[in-house]
Amino acid sequence: MVLKVNASPSEFDIYYESPRPCRHQKRKGRQTLEVISLPRLTHTDESQKKHLTSHMLTHTNEKPFSCGTCGKSFHIKRYLNDHMRTHTGEKPFSCGTCGKSFHQKNILTSHMRIHTDEKAFSCGFCGKSFRWQSNLTSHIILHTDQKPFVCGTCGKNFRWQNSLTDHMKTHTGQKPFVCGTCGKSFRWQSNLTGHMKTHTGGSA
Repeated sequence: MVLKVNASPSEFDIYYESPRPCRHQKRKGRQTLEVISLPRLTHTDESQKKHLTSHMLTHTNEKPFSCGTCGKSFHIKRYLNDHMRTHTGEKPFSCGTCGKSFHQKNILTSHMRIHTDEKAFSCGFCGKSFRWQSNLTSHIILHTDQKPFVCGTCGKNFRWQNSLTDHMKTHTGQKPFVCGTCGKSFRWQSNLTGHMKTHTGGSA
């Protein structure tokens, strides 16, 4: 990434290599450069400049901040700091209601919805609300009839990852649900539950 000051004292350009377009492009030989013109930053705008610099790394795929423990890299130092807590076990973000602690603030924010019953993610089709984005994403598939999870063996499509995971057992022969009484194994929990009635005399 190169910072280039224009002739105008009120602007500067940032040139950087990028596989993804951001605003507009300039050609320099065979190299495609992205260009963004922004107001010149004063000494009071250093935080904005720092934020912009971090943002530009998302376009260049540059990840200059590396974990000294596992080698994983990040394009923003804050993400590295969050990651390091997975190694140190530090959990500085605590729930004021139940006292449970977390190593990232966004995880605490998600956790708080359990106590507040906040459902911030709403379906644009039916209006149903959910606590988490992942639940909304799964729900939306019901309206679109989309089946994005494909079996690599037979090509069958499924709406949800767990449905594909269950299906794969028909190809692998995996039977992870084991009866604690007789040792018989089953592919699905429902089959084990039904089998247990043979030992309990009809009651699960």
